[in-house]
Amino acid sequence: MFKSLLARIQFISLIIIVLSIYLFFLPYKVQGVNLQIEEKKGLPWTVQVMFGIRGPKPLVWDGRASMNKGQIEAIQTVNFTEKDKLFPLKNQWKCSIDRLGGSRIKDQLRGLSPREYLEERVAKGIILDLHAPRSAQVSIVSSGGVFSFSLADLSFGKPLERLGKNVKIQLVPRSFIFDPKECTDNYSAITMDNRDNIWVAWIRFKKGKERLVLRKYDGTTWGKDIQISGKGYYLQPSLTGDYQGGIWACWPARVKGNWDIYARYFKKGRWSKTIRLTDHPAPDTNQRTYILLITPRRILISGHI
Repeated sequence: MFKSLLARIQFISLIIIVLSIYLFFLPYKVQGVNLQIEEKKGLPWTVQVMFGIRGPKPLVWDGRASMNKGQIEAIQTVNFTEKDKLFPLKNQWKCSIDRLGGSRIKDQLRGLSPREYLEERVAKGIILDLHAPRSAQVSIVSSGGVFSFSLADLSFGKPLERLGKNVKIQLVPRSFIFDPKECTDNYSAITMDNRDNIWVAWIRFKKGKERLVLRKYDGTTWGKDIQISGKGYYLQPSLTGDYQGGIWACWPARVKGNWDIYARYFKKGRWSKTIRLTDHPAPDTNQRTYILLITPRRILISGHI
């Protein structure tokens, strides 16, 4: 009987050891699968490359960008002037660093060090929107020098330097431009719902009229404009997602000469009617909205400050 009990204990111990080894190596196997998927499909990246960080020499930084994997989806410019040119279809550009006279530098420094001044006022650059695997390399051939960098070496807040620290490369959040020539968009607010959709609201000024507009980003594309409120007078809106997957939009509006707080709620694909939250005769503005979101992956507080 003792031998039988000992055999059972040994058998159970063996099962526990096997399960422990399997669970220990499982995350690495899953990670390996994820890396294979990323390598095949690629990831979105936005990279800023600044030229002439250490000063105005070399003066000319005409160049072009290329990749060994993935693709360059879009290219923008930083501090380009009218004499500089961008050729987005070819991923090429022409730019030169402006010469600054000594008296002009002295007048405009205003307490800044020469290094800070040159970096802020003289350096020019490009912003690349990329879709590529982490192992991809970006190559820059320019009149100021030739250099390259790997996407795997990039992380937020830790820029890379090339060509004797005269070039700075850094990972930046991806930006989106909504209708830049048709109207003026101000006072934006952003939040995330419990399904990882991103919502952005802002005040649109067009042809002398203000409207409150919202868009949704599902991780791949931006949806069409949703007009939360028609023509009127508005201040800073705020957005907050709730634990049920809905979205609250709040904003101050001037109606019949008085500023009050209004709101609308989005749930199951439909927006509620506009709700008036305040009715004091004095101006009501600068609202705050906070809701605790609990999801299977995280706990976060969403709101507007």
